Order: sequence, then C-alpha cells, then structure tokens
Amino acid sequence: MKYVSFSEACKIYNCGSNSMIVKHFVNHPEFGQFCLCLKRFERLLGDASGDGFWRPLLLKLRRYRFDMCASPLPFNHPAVFSPLLLAELNKAVKQCREVYPGYTMHLEELSQCLKTLVESSNNPLLDFLTGLSGSNWMNGSALLLKESRLIPATEKFIRPVIDNLVDCINIQQYRGPKCYQAVTVIGPARWYPDFIFSAPRTAEIHLVSYKWIMDKWEPRPVFSASFNGPGEKSSTKLTAGGSPNVFETRALAAGNYIDSEEMLPVINWDEISSGISKRHFQDGTGAACETVEAKLFLLEGLAAVFLDENAKVLVIDLDEDEGDDDKEEARVKRIPATAVQEGIYLLLRTSGGGEYIVPVADQILGVHSRKAREYQKHWKMLLREQVNSKGIQTVANSLKLLGSVKANETNIRNWTGERNIKPADYNDFDAIMKLIKMEKDTPEYWKLAEAIDEAHRKAGFHIRKLLLKQVLSSDLSVLEKTGRMDFELEEEDGGSLTAFRVTGISPASYTVPLAKVGHPFEREDDVYGHDVSFMR
Repeated sequence: MKYVSFSEACKIYNCGSNSMIVKHFVNHPEFGQFCLCLKRFERLLGDASGDGFWRPLLLKLRRYRFDMCASPLPFNHPAVFSPLLLAELNKAVKQCREVYPGYTMHLEELSQCLKTLVESSNNPLLDFLTGLSGSNWMNGSALLLKESRLIPATEKFIRPVIDNLVDCINIQQYRGPKCYQAVTVIGPARWYPDFIFSAPRTAEIHLVSYKWIMDKWEPRPVFSASFNGPGEKSSTKLTAGGSPNVFETRALAAGNYIDSEEMLPVINWDEISSGISKRHFQDGTGAACETVEAKLFLLEGLAAVFLDENAKVLVIDLDEDEGDDDKEEARVKRIPATAVQEGIYLLLRTSGGGEYIVPVADQILGVHSRKAREYQKHWKMLLREQVNSKGIQTVANSLKLLGSVKANETNIRNWTGERNIKPADYNDFDAIMKLIKMEKDTPEYWKLAEAIDEAHRKAGFHIRKLLLKQVLSSDLSVLEKTGRMDFELEEEDGGSLTAFRVTGISPASYTVPLAKVGHPFEREDDVYGHDVSFMR
C-alpha cells in the first residue's frame, strides 16, 4: 500500500475544502438525434433486442455511443469509429426488409443518423476544451477520462489544441496525491466513483456532458468543509450548440433523456466466458482436453483472462514505494490468484507461445528436458486413463491401499494436470507408479520429476530477475495511465510479457480448458473491434 505523506494529505484537504463543481452541458443536434434514435429503436425491439440478429449490431452501436460521450475525439476518429460499423448497419437494413419488415423504417432512420454524424469531424467536448485553451486555467490542469484505452488517442489528438498544458489522466491516477489547478471530467458524474468529487484533488472541477444525459447525482463530501459557500455551480450554457433549435426543444420537452447508467457498457460474465467455450468445445477440438475451475478477470484494453483459483500469478504492484531497494523489488511478486484485486497489474505471456516459465526451465534442464517431459507426460496419461475407466474415487481408494497418504479427488485431479509436476510426497508417487504397473521405473521417473521441479523454481527466479530489471528501468507512469505495458524478454525466446490492469473479476467460477488458462483473449463483448493484436 502506498502511504500519503502528511504534507500531501494537507494539500489534498486544502483542495477538497475549497473546491467547487461547475457543470457544463454541451450539445450536438446530430449526435443527440443518433443517441435518442438508438434508444427508441431498442425500446421498440423490447425482448427481441437479445436476438442473435440484433444483439451484435446493438452492442457495437452502444459502444460507439458510449465512447463518443466519454472522449473529446471527433465522431469519425478511427479510435472510436470504423467504416465497417456503417457498412454492417446498412447490411442489416437490407436484411431487415426481408426478415423484420416492421422494423425497417426505424433502422433506416438510425442508419441515416449515423451516416450524417460520421461525416462530421468535430466534437463539442473538444470545442469546450478549445474554449478554455486561452485561459490560465489550462496550466497545471487535468482532463479525466473514464476509459484508459481512450487516453492515447485523446492525448495525441488534443495536443495541438491544448499545447501540452493539460495532463490526460484516468481514475487510477486521480487516486494519487497530486493536486491540479482544475480538472475537467468528461461524462456524467454517475460514471465515476464518488471520491472524484467528494475528495477532489483540485479547487475546481468542470463536469462536461451532453445535455440529453440524465445524471442523478448529488455531491457527498468527505471533508467537513467541502462544498461550503457557493458549492456546486451549474451552467446550462450550450458551449458548442448555441441556442436551442427545433430538434432540441421537441426532444427535451418530450422528456427524451437517456439515463447515464443506461449508457454504461454492461458486463455479461456468462457471455464473455461462453465465447471461449464455443471456440474450444463446440468445434470438438477441446472435447477431450483437461479442464479446470477458473475465475474470469477483465483486463484493461477490452481483454480478459481465466486464472486457476489454486495457482499463483505474477503481478506488478505500483503501490510499493519507490526509492527503497527492498520495496522496489517487491513491486514484482507472485501472489495467489485469489488475492488479485481490481487495480492490480497482472503479468501475462502475450507472445512467444506457451507458459513463460516452461521454455526457461527446459533450457536449465538442457539435454534432459525432452526425456523428462516425455516421462512426465507418460505417467500422467496412464493415471488419467485409470481415472476415466474406474472413476476418481475408486482410484483414490486404490492408491491408499498401495501406500498413498494424500490420495483424494482434489489431489488426483492436480496430479493428472499438466501444471502440476509431481506429488510432493514420494509415497504418493510410488503408489501411482504401482497402480499404472510401472513400479520398476519409479526411481528414474521420480528423479526426472524432481529435476523438472527444481528447473521450474530456478526459471521462476530467473524470470522475476529479468522482469525486475525491466520494471525498475521503465517509466511505469505509462502503465498507470494506459493500464497496459509490454516487457520484452529478449534473452529467452524472443517472447514478451504484458502487464494488464485488472478492471473486473467474475463473481463465479467457470470450467475452461487448462490450455487457455493464463492466456489473455479478446472479449466476446468487444464487438467494436479494438486493437487486440497481442492476442492474435
């Protein structure tokens, strides 16, 4: 845990005790029409919106709507819009005429709204920032975005406008001790944790969102003096849209608002998990593969990974203090998967293939690696055959009669698994070899299993040293800002590890192929097609 110094705490208190929130409502008629048109179409579909024909398209349109409300990027910027989306929408219109003729007119309206919108290269959120660029407010201020994945494109695009005067940050960075002249928050307050506003790191928060978004939020101060005096200010000035036009008046008068929470991407854990199940079971390729119970972890950049609940994982802990050698070394450590929390950074193999410790361990084993791996695979295969033919409880009873001291269902599953090298107790291994009629080879097999075990321990230590060297020499502010950072291990096999910030953890466990555990994959709900090249 990173502790804030007394002086830093006093500074934060001073910011919070004198802060005020200014709400700004911007407008863009074409975008407003698109957003409300999408809402009406979803209401029209009702339960049918979950149908296989509609759901993929609606997810893409929702993602686009959310991204455009969460960043100051132009409506046609490649980071948030692909021409393929419009092409798919037009294709759906043609199919709709034949399959769902009753929805055709409404879908055509939605298609025309999107077509008109993406012909525009502006964004009223950017116009708002531009309007502030000539003031002293810009110096030492920050732009807070909800989604870290949108920060790189946003920084690059707005740099010519704000001339590097504004620091583009995410929620994680805002937790730190740094205070700002002012902070502009993009999107409704309900999208953000309460501490953003109740324990502010600035004297002035500008909350900028579109006028048709309903934001039911009231400030709840942490500091006793917060929001005293003038308190929250609200500006209804249309900084980018001018005076209300006919569309605005009609839409607002009719109560066509969109609830801020309704716009947030919804995490469907079962849907994300089912994607990998479909790819590896329904096609038959995973029918006979080993499976494990694993938790699903969402990662920054619209990725995900399954982790075995009984395994340990490598992480980077940015909360460890800098400057102290012992504490800096503690930044790279191995912890139980059950101890992983949101905000921590997982280190996962993303190129080079396979588990990152295995190739290093094989190098340590040298000429014995092939024989050791083949022997290990052989006795495990024979033990699995016993389990498949007799049942795991019968095998457990047989092993106990043969001298095993720890034979039970859980341990037998571990012993047959690819990730478990050998039983810890020689008596258990001896019983296994007797059961599979290979007792005469027990000494040699045990010796090779111990060699593999020792090589894995040495490999883990070596990998950690290499990573520690890279981590301590890297600018980890990039990792904190973007939630993702690559580390090349050139000394090994040309592969690399990537640090991902954990953004969510499934409440339930899932049965997944062991070969897919620990390998990041593209989320099934990321239907927009963001950059996930590391998983291809």
